[in-house]
Formats: sequence, C-alpha cells, structure tokens
Amino acid sequence: MVTAGSVSLSREEFIALWEGLPEQAKAQFSGPGGQKRFAEQVGEILALSAEARAMKLDEQAKVAAQIKLQTAQVLAQNVVGKAVEAGDSEAELKKAYEANSAQYDTVAARHILIRFKGSQVPLKEGQKDLSEAEALAKLQDIRKRVGAGEDFAALAKSESDDTGSGAQGGSLGEFGRGQMVKAFEDAAFALADNAMSEPVRTQFGFHLIQTQAHKRKSFDEVKGQLQQRSRQGRVQSVVDEIKKKNPVTINEALLDKAQ
Repeated sequence: MVTAGSVSLSREEFIALWEGLPEQAKAQFSGPGGQKRFAEQVGEILALSAEARAMKLDEQAKVAAQIKLQTAQVLAQNVVGKAVEAGDSEAELKKAYEANSAQYDTVAARHILIRFKGSQVPLKEGQKDLSEAEALAKLQDIRKRVGAGEDFAALAKSESDDTGSGAQGGSLGEFGRGQMVKAFEDAAFALADNAMSEPVRTQFGFHLIQTQAHKRKSFDEVKGQLQQRSRQGRVQSVVDEIKKKNPVTINEALLDKAQ
C-alpha cells in the first residue's frame, strides 16, 4: 500500500492506522484527497525511518530507549481507550446528576465592598485607610441607604472599593460553588432572590451582597461534564488496577547517575 525503501505498510495496516486516528487528527485530512495526503505523510515517515535504520540509529542507546517508551505509550493509550469506550448510560449519568445536583447551583449577585487596613484590595488614591470598625460602620450606613430606597447599582458605582464590579453597578454575574471565597459564597447562596445580606467579612473587606436569581443547571447543561468526570474515574480505576497487577518500582539510588 505504502512503501519507502525496504519499509512498507500493507493496505490492512494503513486502514487500521486511518481508523485509529483521533477525530481531531482525522479532520485535517477531510475532503477529497484526504487519505492520499495522509498516505503521503505516512510514506515520508517510512522513508525517514528506513534511512535511520540504514544508519543504525535504532541501535543507539538513546534512540532504542525512545522507541521502547513510544511503544509503551501506544500500548498504554490503547488500554486507557478501552476504559473510555465503555461509557455510561443516560440513566447512570442522570443518577450521578441527581446525587450531586446541588453542586450545579448558581446564583447571580451584586455587591458593594468597603475595604479596611490590610485588605488585599488596593487603596484608592486620596482615600482614607479605614480601620475594620470604620469600614463596617460605612457599609452599615450604605445598607440603610439601600433599605431607604437608594439605588444599589448607583451606590456600588460611587462607593464600592471593588472598582471592577462597581463600574457594573456591583454586578458579579452568575457564579457557582467554589468560585468565590467561602464566607461570600455561603452568604450569597443562603439569600433568597432579591434579598440583601448583612455585612459579610472576607480578606477583601466588608461586603453588602444582593442576590438577583438562583438557578440550578439542568442535566443537559452539565451532561458533558458528567461524561468527562465519569471517563476520568474509569481511566483512573483501570490505571490503579493495572498498577496493582504490574507494580512499579524505581531504584532511586540510580536516578542521580542518569543525569
């Protein structure tokens, strides 16, 4: 099928190579003449490998070790591939979703931040470096002003020390679990829609949080994540089981000599 010097690849071997290509790689050879382009690349590799053998490069220790490792990598990838092929049924994925559905909760919220001495938020030019007590008192006053009818977004723009969100009326957009510091996350998720928190202290300062909407991502929205997580779990299980059957040992006393 493809020959270069003394090295050749049969039709069956070529088809096996073609069918084994990852979809992303196969896409590079899509369209008319795609298989021919692939065959030309294979032929070039065969030609170079034939020359390498003629030069006896495969007998060099460094090259022989690389060939040995690459062979092992191909075999390892195929073992892992077997684990990935299994896949989970729709019912199994839905069961995993229902068992952990809370982790797919999100909340849209906005906040006003008042920093204090030692905060990780930079002090604005000309701004007084408030103590914790002063920062808390300022935020409590802002909370009263919002409660009395002043616009939260306008106050965020004029008063918040989080200048990024402040320019957006305090908006932080939609976020999920693990994306904010814990004290802030706990307060935001505990609030009802359109409710406002008491001052919440974090390393950034004191926050006044107002939630806008809670949401739980649907099964269809997170199905891809569930499949990926399941694949990773199956692969790790296979690797752990195989390592038990084929224990890995490393002679650490020889490592320095390999440098």
